[in-house]
Amino acid sequence: MRIMLIYPKYPLKNIVDPDWLEEYNAVSKISCIETGLYDEYEKKLIFSKLSENDRYIFLYRGWMLEPEDHPSYIFPQYRWFSDHIQAKTANSGFFWTELLEPYIIGPTILYNNDFLNSIQSIDSKSFDILSEKLYSLTVPKLGNLLFVKDGVKSETNPVISSAEELSVLLSKMASHTGKFRDGLIFKPAVKVENEKRFFCFAINNNIIVFPQDNSEKEETEFLISVINTAIPALNLNFFTLDTAYADGKPVLVELGHGEYSSLKNLNPDAFAQILGSVTEKF
Repeated sequence: MRIMLIYPKYPLKNIVDPDWLEEYNAVSKISCIETGLYDEYEKKLIFSKLSENDRYIFLYRGWMLEPEDHPSYIFPQYRWFSDHIQAKTANSGFFWTELLEPYIIGPTILYNNDFLNSIQSIDSKSFDILSEKLYSLTVPKLGNLLFVKDGVKSETNPVISSAEELSVLLSKMASHTGKFRDGLIFKPAVKVENEKRFFCFAINNNIIVFPQDNSEKEETEFLISVINTAIPALNLNFFTLDTAYADGKPVLVELGHGEYSSLKNLNPDAFAQILGSVTEKF
């Protein structure tokens, strides 16, 4: 069994998107992995090599896609490690379940887009009315220093302490994405230290975690506990855990989808080696 790793294609050119080039080059060195490109706009797959496709597990790594644009939806004839059904779940960005509540930094509030639209159209150019209402609703529950993001990603400096600052932040978010994906998420802004990202693969009752560093016992036990909770609750097979320390204890900052998560500061060559070892588990 081999992995066919699919990366986003740069528009109008048959090359990988430059933002994924470093990882693409690292992965291309692994003998048991083939690489391909996905053109989201023309709905095409471009392979450097493909033979006996039943011997491949296809895995997408790239920008977040709507489920109907996910390559597994367009090309169901291939065997995909994660498919468009999981991509639909992944579009919430921050996977939320009450089972994970004990691990997360403080309480979390999600305002969905239907609720936001009932206050003020989220297509507005100004978000003053929406911001005033959301800030007044949220502060009594989470405090007046808030971390705000939509369901996909956060902006630079996403911490606000007034309705005016929230309005500015929402305008910036809307200008970048054109909309709020899956509503808005509010969390208390908590100072954290030693933030890390872990990639988790669940394959045939095997769990592979990257990086496999020399974590302290408390951190390792925390990771195991979160993983054992997340996999059955969310039916995940490829996901990321962002962890940190708050007040001296490990906490879960965010749980994301492995297809769409950047490596952050992780080593691309080491990540490629882990992907190679994943093939042995199929």
